[in-house]
Amino acid sequence: MKQIKITDRTAVAKAINFGDYPVLTIDLAERDEYGLVGCKVRIDNGTFRTGEKYFVRATVRAYSDEKYLTTTGGSVCLKASYGYSDVKEMLEWTKAPIIKANQEVAVVITDSRLKCAFDMYIIKTGSVIRPHCVTPLEFEKLDLSMFF
Repeated sequence: MKQIKITDRTAVAKAINFGDYPVLTIDLAERDEYGLVGCKVRIDNGTFRTGEKYFVRATVRAYSDEKYLTTTGGSVCLKASYGYSDVKEMLEWTKAPIIKANQEVAVVITDSRLKCAFDMYIIKTGSVIRPHCVTPLEFEKLDLSMFF
């Protein structure tokens, strides 16, 4: 399936408001030395042996050298203390959209500095989830070179 660019106002509202697709966002104002930093996502990787859900945490990104949408997995770090920042981060992850392999997702690109929104795209996620890799889930190629 090829990516679909949605420009019709009604179609955009339907995709976002009726939950037809998980909505992933990229704010062009959010950049680091490697490229664009998008929203956090939880990737549904089934269940553990105990029956509990297994979500892989990742961040949607577009690296400046590749200019395609991808995910970057986080790392786990044990700390001696547990406090406000830990709870705040856990709350951020609860709001992250849940995505799966072989699923269509909506991608919305905005720029908070300019207060503008660009076209919305419907793209498909990859077929393989790699929970222990730097890139746990890929997307079909969405060229973002015009934003670099």
